[in-house]
Amino acid sequence: MPDHAPTARDRILDAAASIMRDRGIAKATTKQIAAAAGYSEAMIYKLFDDKVDLFLSVLRERVPTVDILTRTDRTPGDADTLDGRLRATIEQITSFYRQTFAIGASLFSDAALLERHREAVIAHGAGPALLPAAVARFLEHEQRAGTVAADAPIDGVAASIAGACYLRAFLEQFYGPDHPQQPMTEFAASIMATVLPALTAHPAASTPSD
Repeated sequence: MPDHAPTARDRILDAAASIMRDRGIAKATTKQIAAAAGYSEAMIYKLFDDKVDLFLSVLRERVPTVDILTRTDRTPGDADTLDGRLRATIEQITSFYRQTFAIGASLFSDAALLERHREAVIAHGAGPALLPAAVARFLEHEQRAGTVAADAPIDGVAASIAGACYLRAFLEQFYGPDHPQQPMTEFAASIMATVLPALTAHPAASTPSD
């Protein structure tokens, strides 16, 4: 048994995560979330600044962790090789997108709502651009450590990794759990086979001219 009973904040976050996954953030209301948690709406606004703060708290605390978003070292998944760190990063990003895709997709059905949400998320210092930027920072750290070539196309590789993981999550959501998918280990390996040459290739040594 747990040492402590869930706090009001825990209950609200659990309810928000469940409802947002089922209905999307556009249709999930604070009234529904409060009722599911067993509290009044006033309790939500006592603990969170607004619905966007609640949404971002769900992303931070109720979805799979992406190490590169929170760690300042270069050891995603505590792997001790570049291959292992890349594999862990790819798997973590895909899992993050898988859990969050259904939450955010409903925003795109209402242009005015999307604009309000965009402005609020940016005001909170968040947004979808943070993840590919974190991949780039991770790769730059690897570059400084000498495991990634000095002239590697960091931004392109970061975009390729984030984009591939997002597409995988989208296809999983679109086709549903019964549709056959490439095993995650094979997916990660295919992405690594694509990006590793660009990260580790060194320019050919020039030969003296005659």
